[in-house]
Amino acid sequence: MDHSGRSCDPALAGPGRQTYFPGLDGLRAVAVLGVMLYHFGVLQVPGGFLGVDVFFVLSGYLITGQLWARWSGGCVEPGRFWAARIRRLFPAVLFLLAVTTAAMVTAGRDQLRAYLGDLAAAGTYTSNWWYIVHQRSYFEATGRPPVLQHLWSLAVEEQFYLVWPLVIVTVLLVCRSVAVRRRALLVVAALLAAGSAYAMWRGSAMDHVPGAGDPSRWYFGTDSHSMGLLVGAVLALWRSGAGFGPALPDLPPARLRTTLVGAGGLAAIGWTFASVDEFSTPLYRFGFAAVALVTAVVVAVATRPGLAATVLGWAPLRVVGQRSYGLYLWHWPVVCFTRPGLDVDLDGWRLLLLRFALTVVLTETSYRFVEQPVRRLGWREGWRRLVSARLSPVLASVTAVVVGLVAFEAVTPPPIDPTITAAAMVRPGDTVVHHRATPPTTAGTSSESSGPATTAPVSQPRRTMRRLPTTPTAVTSTSVTISPAGAAPSAGSTAHLTVAVYADSVALGAEGRMAQDFGAVINHATVGEQAWDLLPALTSAARVGQVPGDVVLLHTGDNGVVSPDQLQDALAALAGKRTVVLVVPRVPRPWEQHNLGVIRAAAAGFRNVRLADWYDVSTDHPEYFVGDGIHLSSTGVTAYTRMVRAAVLDS
Repeated sequence: MDHSGRSCDPALAGPGRQTYFPGLDGLRAVAVLGVMLYHFGVLQVPGGFLGVDVFFVLSGYLITGQLWARWSGGCVEPGRFWAARIRRLFPAVLFLLAVTTAAMVTAGRDQLRAYLGDLAAAGTYTSNWWYIVHQRSYFEATGRPPVLQHLWSLAVEEQFYLVWPLVIVTVLLVCRSVAVRRRALLVVAALLAAGSAYAMWRGSAMDHVPGAGDPSRWYFGTDSHSMGLLVGAVLALWRSGAGFGPALPDLPPARLRTTLVGAGGLAAIGWTFASVDEFSTPLYRFGFAAVALVTAVVVAVATRPGLAATVLGWAPLRVVGQRSYGLYLWHWPVVCFTRPGLDVDLDGWRLLLLRFALTVVLTETSYRFVEQPVRRLGWREGWRRLVSARLSPVLASVTAVVVGLVAFEAVTPPPIDPTITAAAMVRPGDTVVHHRATPPTTAGTSSESSGPATTAPVSQPRRTMRRLPTTPTAVTSTSVTISPAGAAPSAGSTAHLTVAVYADSVALGAEGRMAQDFGAVINHATVGEQAWDLLPALTSAARVGQVPGDVVLLHTGDNGVVSPDQLQDALAALAGKRTVVLVVPRVPRPWEQHNLGVIRAAAAGFRNVRLADWYDVSTDHPEYFVGDGIHLSSTGVTAYTRMVRAAVLDS
């Protein structure tokens, strides 16, 4: 019905009235391949994640162009639009959720409870706000990566699909003529796009992210990351929906100058894929908005007849682009269940080929048997096709098994990995002081150094205290050295040294073993500690002389990005006062290579810093790790402690 109560012509209101733009399928292919290569991790495509922002512009352009073509004359049916969107997008997601749930029940039960929350958010297209409200960071390192995390972008798009039609309806009701309606919507879309870009800039600058904080709030937020969708809407309205139906004018062919501009824009997108990473500060200040504007230029050229449209409309690119939605849905779960050295004994090109093959098979299955039947025939007829193919009993059986296992998991305690050391399970906020057992006392030895007679070092019970506050005025040394009084250290011995550990749970897992090689180990460590919290606190304490120990062990970068400036400040505050052992972490996450470069470069500038390169030491040694590929196994604890001790003796 239009706003005056007249019935709409179904031919005008129904889906599929837009002109097909083959060049946009090619651009979709470029975007999804960038995202896939970024996540597959074999080739260096650090900015491939920006393919999501290319998708945003495409979606905003196509949806707004369709709605303007159908509704500008007053024939408004938002219900029909939303039903078409659900029919187009939800079947593939439903299939994905069923398969990933079965996979989690089978291979990821230790994280199933967290997954169930993600599952509910994914099914309601609220994943991005679910992660924000529950402070679920994009920089998450513990265990298997969240299998449904990539659905945050679909949530942003679906929220746009819900709200933007209502904005259009409001403007259509308020304004009378088509020209006034278009100008009003153009202004609204431009202002909202500018507001979103401002929210990203202002919010990330205020939180000093990504270098000194977690950018997840601004990266996931609909308010701060919808500028691409709105820039696409601006382009569609600027053209007044041209090209989206026989009732509107066709787009004129692209001239040579226009084609060159489009080629330059496409080259710029390729450059960002190859050069920009998610830890770039300019990206959060203005980069996302710039990518959206450049993509809009490419879209403007690719939708006009000409060389650019022909090249991007090349048949193989079209095939990939037509399946880009499924490729995006399936590639990330494939990554999560094919971790090298953990889930599969592959790496390099063999792993890349395996991931591509699995993604393509799952995508094509979804495309042929789920997406296309429902899209063409509707829900009922699509289901009938499955029944006629005799797949429904199989689907019903699998669903029953999955539901039963999930229900069982929901009422039983999660399994505990027995290979994880007790130290790695210390509660966040604890400070652990672990003393080395001492040899038998001799005459004249003070009572402080007395201890049980032993023939080999035996760890005493751990003393756990509340973590020291991070404000410098409250930090006090808790070091107690209990080596025999007056005993001279032997050559190559570290038994007389106290080590203060500033780290996360990886180093915390080696605390018990280190206590056998050092006089005392003082752990100022927190499970899940981020560098942007740890380094400023350490810097403040060091500047007022309140860092205990003869040796400082600094291990950070497992849970997120390390800021070069913050690391430099911490090392400068510790300069010349004691030996600092700086660990280069191994963490199979997107920020690994960034942190390797930052930490190795920082160590070179300070004479008292000794680099303990755990990344190199642990290469080709999967036995050093438990199931997440990050925390230490018993073998890894021994190797890690040996590495730290060697670094101290080298000082």
